Amino acid sequence: MCPAPKGSSVRQGEPQRRTDAGEFGGEPPLVFRTKAQMVYEQLRDWIVRGRLQPGESVDQERLAGMLDVSRMPLRQALLRLESDRLIERQPHHTGIVTDLSVSDIDDIYGARSALEGLLAEKGAAVRDPDLIAQLTETSAKMAEAVGSADNEGFVALDRLFHMSLYKASGFPRTIEMFEQLRSAAERYMYYYATGTSGAPRSLAEHEAILAAYRDGKPRLVRKLTEKHVMRSAAELRQLAARRSASPAQSDRSRGASG
Repeated sequence: MCPAPKGSSVRQGEPQRRTDAGEFGGEPPLVFRTKAQMVYEQLRDWIVRGRLQPGESVDQERLAGMLDVSRMPLRQALLRLESDRLIERQPHHTGIVTDLSVSDIDDIYGARSALEGLLAEKGAAVRDPDLIAQLTETSAKMAEAVGSADNEGFVALDRLFHMSLYKASGFPRTIEMFEQLRSAAERYMYYYATGTSGAPRSLAEHEAILAAYRDGKPRLVRKLTEKHVMRSAAELRQLAARRSASPAQSDRSRGASG
């Protein structure tokens, strides 16, 4: 198991200050979270960023020690992760981190393409100079992240770019569905950013989407967005196939099921 980052213990009811400034500005509000919620968020973060690897056995005793928590909040967190399909139970084992799945990629990214194409077209139909300026700034920061190999920064900026455009659509229900799919895809996005050389190509695609928006071509924005999502899915399929065929992954899978 990968070592836990320092300072990873959690405390019951510990107040956490959000990073946003809140609805009315000023200091961000304090948000109180249960111990189970904090354990869930920590473990999810480790899985999404690959600190807990696909196929890795989930050792509850060791995790409880790493996080300095009792078994009850840990079990509650693991049940949520199982519901998220990030952990799966296996016979004679407490569970393993789920592997990259081609069928999961097709499911998530097929739905994302449909929803994001719609949101992109509707958002791009709204001519907003402030939004153009924001997307331009975000695109420039993405270029900086690519240049410095800041994968986590690139993923965060990718989200900001798309959400800024989609919110202009005025379709809150569709945005909510997209956010659920984006959350499910987050793990794959980190694997894409770290396991492929696709970040420069992704940056170029964002710049093309922005150019089409500047030119007042919402239908082209939709087409480019759908192509962008499905091209990422195609590369992820190849990455998942390489992982499943690698000897190290085969050994890990046998060890988890044996």
